[in-house]
Amino acid sequence: MDLESVKKHYQNLDRGKIESLATTEAKSLRPEVIPVLIGEIQRRNMPDSVILALQRQLKEPTPDKLAEYCTLLQSQPCPKCGTRSAKLNANMTSEVFSIVFITRSTKKLGIACPDCLDSFKKNANAKSGMLGWWAFPWGPIKTIQSFLFNAKMNKENHLGIPNRIFQGFVYQNIGAIEAAKNSPDKLQHIITVQ
Repeated sequence: MDLESVKKHYQNLDRGKIESLATTEAKSLRPEVIPVLIGEIQRRNMPDSVILALQRQLKEPTPDKLAEYCTLLQSQPCPKCGTRSAKLNANMTSEVFSIVFITRSTKKLGIACPDCLDSFKKNANAKSGMLGWWAFPWGPIKTIQSFLFNAKMNKENHLGIPNRIFQGFVYQNIGAIEAAKNSPDKLQHIITVQ
């Protein structure tokens, strides 16, 4: 695909897709198309924050910058209960569903206050306990693994600092966070949509 066809393709994309490319997908683009995307952003008179978000994604964040983004997200209200009394963190929960010979195990990312993260774990364990063990032989095995995984993850719910999962989430979403850092609604959207 030559750069002229890329330019035409970008011109045909809607504004939301261009913003998404710049804020969340820039790392996956070929280096030679970045100037074309910047040109399209400028042609559409999109905010400078979109270009800054694109540039932030392409640059490895310093530990201080990563900590700044973590602090910004941790200070948002909990997307589950709305509280601001505790810093947000992230966690993975495992759930198992089985029927006859089929067992399905899933892991979900959750960003919330520590109490809501505990609640996610309890709900996942309850679902797995009721629906996970029905298939032989993997149902009981996967259900026990799910309980152990959730217990291990639960230890990180009440850390006062961003845990490794939260830091990884922030790292993966630096462009979107940069573009939204002055908009509480957009920041809330980032932590709610996982």
